[in-house]
Amino acid sequence: MQLTITSKNLPTSPAVSEYAEKRLAKVAKRLRDDVPMRLVLRKEGTQAASDRFVAEVTATLKGGTVLRAEERAEDLYVAIDAISDVIARQIRRYRTRQSKRRASLTEWEAAVLEELSPVETAPEPAGETTDQDTPDGTHDRGGSVEPHGAARTQLLRIPERRRPPDQCHLPPT
Repeated sequence: MQLTITSKNLPTSPAVSEYAEKRLAKVAKRLRDDVPMRLVLRKEGTQAASDRFVAEVTATLKGGTVLRAEERAEDLYVAIDAISDVIARQIRRYRTRQSKRRASLTEWEAAVLEELSPVETAPEPAGETTDQDTPDGTHDRGGSVEPHGAARTQLLRIPERRRPPDQCHLPPT
C-alpha cells in the first residue's frame, strides 16, 4: 500500500499518521495489488462539534476503478476508524462483483461447450461413390467416400438461440 497523508487546517502528528497507516494497512490487505491510497485529514470550523473532523480516502485500483469515502466525526481517530470501515465494505463489494463476473463467465463457457457437441453421422460403406440426379435432370457424380477408420473432419452443431417452448412464437392456425 502506498499511503499519502495530507492534513488541512490541522497540525500533522506522528501518532495520527501511524494510527491511520495501521488502520488502512488492514484494509489494503484485502486487495491483491499494491494500491496507491490518498488520505486527507482536515478540521472544519463548523458549529456542530460532531462534524468538526473530516477524513477522506481515495484508492485507485487497477483498471481505473476508484474507491472513495468521506466521513465526519467529533474526533479525528473516530473519523479514521469510520473511513477504514467504509473502504473495507467497498473493497468487499468490489471483490464480490469481480468474482461473480468470473464465475458466471465460466458457467457460460461450460454451457457453450456442452451445446457444441459433435453431430453423429452414419458410416457409409467404404470405397463407394455417390451418384445423384440433380433437379434439372442432369447426372451428378460425387467423389469417393473414404474407407472406414480414415481421418474425417467432424461437423459441429451450433445452435442459434434456444427458447423454452412456452416462449416460442408460433403462427396462428
